[in-house]
Amino acid sequence: MSNELARKRAKVPSLAFRDALCILTAVTFGLTTQLGAHAALVEDRRRLFLAVSILFAWPAALWLKQSHQTTILGFGAEEYRRVLNATLMTFSLVCGAAYLASITRARAFVLFSALVGLALVLINRVSSRHLLLRNLKTSAPLHTVLLVGNATWLDEAQDVFDLSDGLYRVKSRYVVTSESLPTPIAVAAEARELGVDAIAISPTPAMGSTWVTELAWVLERSSITILAAASVVGFQDRQMSMVRVQHMNMLALNPPAHDHPALPIKRVIDVVGSGIGLILLSPILVVIAALIRLDSPGPALFKQKRMGQHNRTFTCWKFRTMRIGADAERATLRAQTDQVGATFKMQADPRVTRVGNTLRKYSLDELPQLVNVFKGEMSLVGPRPHPLDDVAKYSARDSRRLLAKPGMTGLWQVSGRSDLPWDAAVGLDLEYVESWSLSLDFLLLLRTVGVVFKGSGAY
Repeated sequence: MSNELARKRAKVPSLAFRDALCILTAVTFGLTTQLGAHAALVEDRRRLFLAVSILFAWPAALWLKQSHQTTILGFGAEEYRRVLNATLMTFSLVCGAAYLASITRARAFVLFSALVGLALVLINRVSSRHLLLRNLKTSAPLHTVLLVGNATWLDEAQDVFDLSDGLYRVKSRYVVTSESLPTPIAVAAEARELGVDAIAISPTPAMGSTWVTELAWVLERSSITILAAASVVGFQDRQMSMVRVQHMNMLALNPPAHDHPALPIKRVIDVVGSGIGLILLSPILVVIAALIRLDSPGPALFKQKRMGQHNRTFTCWKFRTMRIGADAERATLRAQTDQVGATFKMQADPRVTRVGNTLRKYSLDELPQLVNVFKGEMSLVGPRPHPLDDVAKYSARDSRRLLAKPGMTGLWQVSGRSDLPWDAAVGLDLEYVESWSLSLDFLLLLRTVGVVFKGSGAY
C-alpha cells in the first residue's frame, strides 16, 4: 500500500474515533445530570441499558450509512445528510427497544443524548471538513483520478475536478474513440501504474453495456473506485433514482418541483429570524446609518427596484455605500469593462465611499434587507436579487433563478461571492433552486457566518 493511500485510509478511523468520543461525551453528560433518573446510576439498569445501546448503535449506524467514506468527505451536504440519517436510525432503534422493555422514565435522557450528541458530531464534522480543505491547499489531494471518455467529456470533467478544492486531482486522461477502444484490462493496468485511487468514466456507445462491469471485475480486491458519469446534466441527487429493468440499470429523472411542503416552515423561520435580527441589531443599524451620514453627503439608506420570485418586482433596501448619483454612472462604467454575464461588479469601483468599502467587505450594507425578508419579498437564504437592467440580460437558463424567492445569502455567496464568474454563480444558484431543503438553508446560514467574518470575495 502506498504512503498516500495509507494516509487517506487513516482519516477514516480518526474521524470515526472523534465521532465516538462526541457520542460518549453526550451520553456521559446526560447520565451525570440525572435526566430521567429514578435511582442511583449504579442501580438504574434501565438508563444504563439505554446508554450502552446508544454508545454501540450510533457509531455502528454512522459506519453503516458510510458517513466516513472518503468520497464524501469535504462535500458538506451529503456528509451531514448521512450523519442525520444515522442519527434517526439509531434513536428509532433505541426508542423501539425502550418501548419493548417498558422503559418510559428515561425519555429526557434519550432526547438530551440525541440533541447534544448530534450537535457535537456535526461540530466535529464541520471542523474536520474545514481543516481538510485547508490542508488540501498545501498537500496532496484526497483522491487522484484517471479520466476515461471521449474528448469533449474529458474537457468538461477536467474543469469539474479542477474546481473540487483539492479533493480530486486528475492525473491522466484516456481518450476513447470508435477506432481506439481500450480494454478494461488496459485501463486497470494504467490506473495501477499511475497509482490513482479512482477511475472516472463516461461510457460511450462503443463500450457496449458490459465494459464498465468487466472493468469492475478486473479491479476486484483493489482500492480503486469507479466513478461512472451519467449522460445527463442539470439534475440534482433527489431528482434521480436508480431503476432496474430486468438486467439493465437506468436513471429515473424526476422534473424539479417548486412547491415543497416545507416552504411554509421556511417562511416561519424567515419571519422569526428577520424579526429577532431587526430587534437585536437595531443599535448597530443606527450606528452604521450615522457613520454613512458623517462620511458622505446623502441619505443612509438606498432603495432600488429588484426582480423577485416569479418576475415580481419589489423595492430592495440597502445601506448606501456609493456617492450620490452613482446609479446614473452605472451604464457608462459597464461599457468600459469586459465582464461576461448579466451582472455588473467592479473590484475597485470608484463610486464606493470609504465607509461603503467596509460595509461591503463584511456584507453589512445588506442588513436593511431584513425588512424585505420580514415582509415576504425576500428570504434569509436564496439567490441574490438583481437590478432590473441585469435581469434584462438573463438567458433562459439564468431566468430559472427567479423560481425561488431571493435571499440575503445563498450557495454562491458562501462559495466565492463576487470572485466567481457569472456562469459558475448561476450554476450554484440553480443547484440551490433545484435541490432546496430546510437542512440546506441551515447549513448555508452557518457557512455565511464564517464567510462574512473573513470578508473575502465581496466588493
